[in-house]
Amino acid sequence: MSVDEKFVETVSENKTDEMADVLKEFGIEAHYKPASDNGLDLIEYDVSKLNDLIVGEKYIGRPVLTDVLTEEFEDKYTGETTVNHRLELVLIDDSEMEAYICKVNLKEAKDVWENVHEKSGLYKLAMGLMELRYTGISQYYNALDVVNIKSLQKQVARFETMTIKVTEESFTRDDGSNQSYNSFVIVGGKLSE
Repeated sequence: MSVDEKFVETVSENKTDEMADVLKEFGIEAHYKPASDNGLDLIEYDVSKLNDLIVGEKYIGRPVLTDVLTEEFEDKYTGETTVNHRLELVLIDDSEMEAYICKVNLKEAKDVWENVHEKSGLYKLAMGLMELRYTGISQYYNALDVVNIKSLQKQVARFETMTIKVTEESFTRDDGSNQSYNSFVIVGGKLSE
């Protein structure tokens, strides 16, 4: 059952007719659009994306690393249809009913990566996980020869909670303008018992 189907089922149990009347009265047609197509059931959670989080703040939750996700969208700068591949590290705070989605962009939809450089999100994710096991390891490696997404997922699944700190990154666009965005660093974690 998809997230949309679960939402419709939930709404059906909760006064669907009254809500339908209100929508009709306002001349509105509506549906539920999940914050992400990552397959996680977060309908009852307040979901925040990385760019909505506060730079310098730490966020903690039960971590889930998704499979590689692919989406098509229209680039707001060029107007061209673009295909984006990504992983999502999702931290789920069950006590506060909040979830934080941290996207890691990828150039292709594949599970095994070669020659991962230190500026990439995949490098930061892999090294962040390894730093939790062996503090200081990242100072010895500025490139990763092979990264296996399935292995990273297994490592993430070992954690009961994980803590990230939001950082700000920037780059220069082709037109010379500067673009900043939020990124993250894994700063802590508690292994499941």
